[in-house]
Amino acid sequence: MAPHLGNNGQLSRDERVQLYGIDCDDQVMWHEWTPGVESVQDLVLQNVALVTQKVKFKLPPTKEFDMPYPEPFKLAPGMKKVIPISFRPSKYVPHVDRVQIVTKGGSFFVIVKAVVKDVALSLPHFLDFGLCPTMERSQQQIDVYNTGTLKASMKWHARPPFTVRCPAQTVEVGQSVRCVVEFEPKTASVFDGLIACEVASAAANAIVDDDGDDSSARAPEVKPYALQCTGVGKLPHLCVPGGQMPLVEFGAVSPGKRVPQTLELLNTTPVRAVFRVRAVHDSSETAPLPPAAFWVSPESGVVEPNCSFTMTFYFQSHTVKEHACQRFQISTPGGTPLVVTCKAFCQPIGVVMSARSMNFGEVPSGRVFSRTLQLENHSDRPAPYHFVNMDNQKGVFWLDRPMGIIPPDSFMVVTVLFGPMSPINYHKKVSCVIKGASAPLTLDLLGSAHNDKVRPARLEQHHIDIFRNMQLSGVREHQIVESTPEGTSLDDELPQEELDPQVPEVPVKQLSATASFLELMLPTDSKLRDITISPGNMDFGQNSVLSTSEKQTVTITNRTSQKVTVIWMMAGETRIPCVPDEKSLFSARSSSDSTDSTGELLEVVVAQKINRTFRLVDLQRFTPPWTITLRGMGHTMAARTDTQVDISETNVRFRSCPPGERTYQVVMMTNPGDMPLSYQILPAVDAAKVEDGGSLDLGDEAPFRAWPTQGIILPHQFHLIVLEFAPTVARNDVPYVANFQVVADYFDSQPKMIRVSGRVPDLAFKGRRHSEE
Repeated sequence: MAPHLGNNGQLSRDERVQLYGIDCDDQVMWHEWTPGVESVQDLVLQNVALVTQKVKFKLPPTKEFDMPYPEPFKLAPGMKKVIPISFRPSKYVPHVDRVQIVTKGGSFFVIVKAVVKDVALSLPHFLDFGLCPTMERSQQQIDVYNTGTLKASMKWHARPPFTVRCPAQTVEVGQSVRCVVEFEPKTASVFDGLIACEVASAAANAIVDDDGDDSSARAPEVKPYALQCTGVGKLPHLCVPGGQMPLVEFGAVSPGKRVPQTLELLNTTPVRAVFRVRAVHDSSETAPLPPAAFWVSPESGVVEPNCSFTMTFYFQSHTVKEHACQRFQISTPGGTPLVVTCKAFCQPIGVVMSARSMNFGEVPSGRVFSRTLQLENHSDRPAPYHFVNMDNQKGVFWLDRPMGIIPPDSFMVVTVLFGPMSPINYHKKVSCVIKGASAPLTLDLLGSAHNDKVRPARLEQHHIDIFRNMQLSGVREHQIVESTPEGTSLDDELPQEELDPQVPEVPVKQLSATASFLELMLPTDSKLRDITISPGNMDFGQNSVLSTSEKQTVTITNRTSQKVTVIWMMAGETRIPCVPDEKSLFSARSSSDSTDSTGELLEVVVAQKINRTFRLVDLQRFTPPWTITLRGMGHTMAARTDTQVDISETNVRFRSCPPGERTYQVVMMTNPGDMPLSYQILPAVDAAKVEDGGSLDLGDEAPFRAWPTQGIILPHQFHLIVLEFAPTVARNDVPYVANFQVVADYFDSQPKMIRVSGRVPDLAFKGRRHSEE
């Protein structure tokens, strides 16, 4: 096999050893030298063969390099021979020559070289970007090597659409620097460009900079290098399969459920498409209120040429009965944007009761009776429920599960208990708030208790329906019947129901969702009520376990034309009757034997005086009794800083509501601790005024209301809070925004916040007037 010849026919070092048995350097080089001054370097020859060799050399042809007389010599195995080479230059220019070494096996050359200090770079001559998307920056990297003997300073020159980014302005000898060449076409076209690099000695540049304006300073020698670049700009294009307008339809979604929908993007061009997604709306639309119901993942990405990419859109809303629509724009820097429309409907959770009323009938007083009620959840989401006006498991009527969570597509059985102590009629309208439902569920609880001495008339559900339909029709109470003619007595008459055992059918007027919430949230001192009580909440504040708190006064007002009997139902105590005056006063105290927050729902049963015995009741005009609830609260705790209450949604968005209408939302407040937790919800605070440092009381300006405003949450239990949005003035461009402060365990220095917002559109109908022919 023939030996490999390097530059100028020179063998490599390993080949010389194998062929001739002589080891030496490839070249002898002079770096630092001065014209007119002789310098000497040694050429070392070593015999690496196993036999003694006879070696001779021939002098370089040029006169600048000189060597001793070329007398042959012998080298024993492993021995070295040092031959001095003199260099006598006359000019500062590069010098190159060679020395021939002759052995018995043949001859080879050793290069002798004197180099001058110079700058030199090695970089590519051509760079092809190929097809690239318009309005985007495509990059390629190049390595620039310093092959000279001086530190090089670089200066790049390029014209758009080509640019060069170099991390360093200089490069050391023998080192390299990686530069980035960028191509950013503005139009779809073919581009050719020439990138120039001016290279000079970094040391010479420093000398010129130090000399400043000195004309005697010699400008450094500049060497130009050129890099030819070419590229083609191409418009990217994104579309969906089928070419139709992209529409992502979520359909009906339960409140709080996160539903994903995927959309496939197609890149039909031979260039990549870098996209970005953002929500858009035009000038005729208003921006959606936070929190956003729609979002997309990922919000940016790259679709490779002639490939597809799957995007995921999400919908989640807690705003019941909201028709949501949002447009997203998928845009590329150079292509036509693609608009995707997302639509969804927040469908209310469907929970029904097994009965709308529960009549315990005629039962003896002093005993406890029970019946079961079934709550059925027909949705695919867990349904938290809360009987808001009987959640303390005490009273005449109470429940074993006043609150809980119904599993999806399942049911829960609740036991209703009835423990009358007085021989009177009892009726309580119970409201069950469902988180995610459009309206609360109502349940009428009835019972007629008697003893050996007193027996009231039997109260039936149709009596409740007749009285309620009458009031819904605008008649507040039954008309007074004239006295019985002489010779007859009510004691001689039998009740109508005993004469006609068939219960008459009474059509039930279904209340709207707004009417149901209004009836639930109607203040106890409202003049719309027949019997009012003021105040509706009593807060005794901090008390001692060894003493009794101060008294607080409660006023009960009878707004009917009949005399009424008032009986207080104290939880765990005997019933306290009050005098049947038009106004009754009741003094209340708070007492506790434990160190925590306590609360009771105090009940007062108010009935017309003639209802005390069945002999005085006209069953055709039977006015049912009223059960009024008064919440009393107090605590025996010291100052606490570890209070914690979890709120399901701290940012509540109401659906758009025209002026004069109302819409409602329900949030859940959970007590994660091991002790009872009290809460108080302060009136709404205008968020804009808080930032400006203005007044905190909204008054009639912001139509937000919360109910109930205070209560006690047992350990690891929850309460459902109803939020109302009742605007009276149209405000669509600037929404109503307010904050509710939630104070837990009387620790008012760090309240929790519930942010509420809503828009009020100004609706108008525009029609075209047709001319008469």
